[in-house]
Amino acid sequence: MKGRDQTAHGIMKEGSGEMKAKAIILLTALGVLMVSFCLAETVSGTCGTGVNWTYSDGTLTISGEGEMATYTAKNGAPWKELGVQEVVIEPGVTSVGAHAFDGCSGLTSVILPEGLTSVKASAFSGCTCLESITLPDSVTEVGNSAFGGCTALSQITLSESLESIGDYAFSSCTSLSSIYIPDSVTVIKGHAFAGSGLESIRMSDNIDTMGTYVFENCVQLAEITWPASMRRVPLYSFSCSSVSTIILQEGVNIIEEGAFHSCAQLTEIHLPLSLTRVIRNAFLECTHLTDIYYAGTEDEREIIEIGLDNDKLQSATWHYGASGECAIGIHHLVNGVCRSCHRSFDISGMTVVQLPEDLTALEAEALRGTGAQVVIVPAGCTEIGSRAFADCPDLQYVLLPEGVALATDALSGTEAELLYR
Repeated sequence: MKGRDQTAHGIMKEGSGEMKAKAIILLTALGVLMVSFCLAETVSGTCGTGVNWTYSDGTLTISGEGEMATYTAKNGAPWKELGVQEVVIEPGVTSVGAHAFDGCSGLTSVILPEGLTSVKASAFSGCTCLESITLPDSVTEVGNSAFGGCTALSQITLSESLESIGDYAFSSCTSLSSIYIPDSVTVIKGHAFAGSGLESIRMSDNIDTMGTYVFENCVQLAEITWPASMRRVPLYSFSCSSVSTIILQEGVNIIEEGAFHSCAQLTEIHLPLSLTRVIRNAFLECTHLTDIYYAGTEDEREIIEIGLDNDKLQSATWHYGASGECAIGIHHLVNGVCRSCHRSFDISGMTVVQLPEDLTALEAEALRGTGAQVVIVPAGCTEIGSRAFADCPDLQYVLLPEGVALATDALSGTEAELLYR
């Protein structure tokens, strides 16, 4: 009897173990199903007066009429922990609220509607997977740190109605190599592009207010033309950047403290006749600065008050009269601006003929009688034949590589200007 009882007890014990194992598997499966159900479940709520949000399967949709609510770094939006991957804001919503998507590191796609007027402070800051975004032409304001720390952001189209770019708006956007600033922009605030990956930037002459440290630590930035509308180069605008050439247009009168501090790659700068003051440290540690192209004469240089710790500016070679008249119809460009007369050239909106990059010679009468307004000759072209651009009544500019052999009658019957680059 005792043996049978022990055997029965062993069988029960073994059966109990199997039941426990099966129970654990069943509960685990049930948990997975519940999690899956929760993830697939549609969640919704309000995010402003008359504005609602709905989340389902990775996509967050904002709908309604009016402005989104304002959130903070501590009190984030209700969807912050849901793993949002795509945001769709529908027509009727007029703003992206402050901190609305701050730190949504999985966000990869954003669709914004026409009618949206502002992207508030830190709206998309820290969205490290966001690679591109287009702001509709109704947007007039990009707030402070709106896209700060979006390290994957490589392409952004700004609104043609944009007026103001906030502090740190694109700071630390390390993948952003270029950006077009629309003519509508009048204000760029401090640190707006600090630490970004910018290599080049175009700014219009409508900008009248610029903060400090705007391009600080832009280690890829090589060339920039300062807007003619800006009378001052603010404090530490380009400090520690890799800019190599700076063109300051007529109208600039003050270079403020530290403006080009530690720009170790800066080799040349173009100074206008209007310049009267360079404040201390403006060119401190610009170790490779060798050439100054000054619009005035050697005597006129004496009116410029140069502060302390600008030794490299003093010791560089000064080239005088750099803004004298160019030979008629011939200009030598640096970043779209003639290095002699400082005239700016813009070919946007024109009918452009871009000749093939592998072209080495342009034959006689090759483009005679065409309706092009601009012809761009590639860098590898060494010879342009007789009457190549003859009888082109609409032709305004021919962009040429330095050193190309140009037939004397190449532009017969046209009044186009030659722009060497």
